Amino acid sequence: MKSVQVISPAKINLFLEVVCKRKDDYHDVRTYMVPISLSDTVMVRRTGTGSIALRTESADVPPGADNLVCKAAERFFREARISRGGADITLVKRIPVAAGLGGGSSNAAATLIGLNKAYGAPLGDAALREVAAGLGCDVPFFLGKGGAVCVGRGDEVVPFPCRKTFWVVLATPRPEAREKAAGAKTAGVYAGLKLGLTEDIRSINMLLYALTDCDLDKIGQALFNRLERVAFAKDKTLETVKDALLSFGASGALLSGSGPTVYGLTARRDLAAAVYRRAVERFGSTFRVFLAKTT
Repeated sequence: MKSVQVISPAKINLFLEVVCKRKDDYHDVRTYMVPISLSDTVMVRRTGTGSIALRTESADVPPGADNLVCKAAERFFREARISRGGADITLVKRIPVAAGLGGGSSNAAATLIGLNKAYGAPLGDAALREVAAGLGCDVPFFLGKGGAVCVGRGDEVVPFPCRKTFWVVLATPRPEAREKAAGAKTAGVYAGLKLGLTEDIRSINMLLYALTDCDLDKIGQALFNRLERVAFAKDKTLETVKDALLSFGASGALLSGSGPTVYGLTARRDLAAAVYRRAVERFGSTFRVFLAKTT
């Protein structure tokens, strides 16, 4: 019985504009995402049981059929028309849950990739993308490698590699600290947007030019997230963390996705390590702090 192990990376948004609300209650967005080295591991073992079993030691992961990993497996077998397909899936969780880092979407994509390999690639790239899009807006992004511009609901992916590696310091509120900011969940943040009252739609071009030049100072100036102001209004500590990361030496800092993770970028590992140490010293009691790099 074939087993496949897939690395399941987190992502950060370097740019996120919300264009409008759609008739299906999703939002049209224009975003640039890049995977980072902070990652989970998904291990898929092919079985003939006709059932899907998910194992994980993380208490933060929803169990059973409610988990996006299980939904991904179910849709894979349905689309591949494998009637007696089955899988034992082990998820080693390192990415914080519901943190704006795409962990659940990444796990779903890794499950699709692993099952497709384990079962002899019954689905082509286009079919995999279609299944991924049906699972969630960010899932198609994680089928690829490297940075990409994502538009529509976020499921239309245009590869745009970030040719230079940058270091990332991330700060995510610990579970006990997040209880007070329940309104800062994705739905609450989007609901807080006043799209009719916002300023003109921000162009992504400044960021893309900076990425082409691999100029981190220009990238830092071009970082933008339309959701940031709403998330900061719901939890002012997040803005404090962003300001601190900049004062510690990051070239740019931003909320990732709908949050609550805030990150800072540096060009050198030694500088990132210094920013990391200072962030742990100041916020370590209420935030989990990570050191990673773009991939």
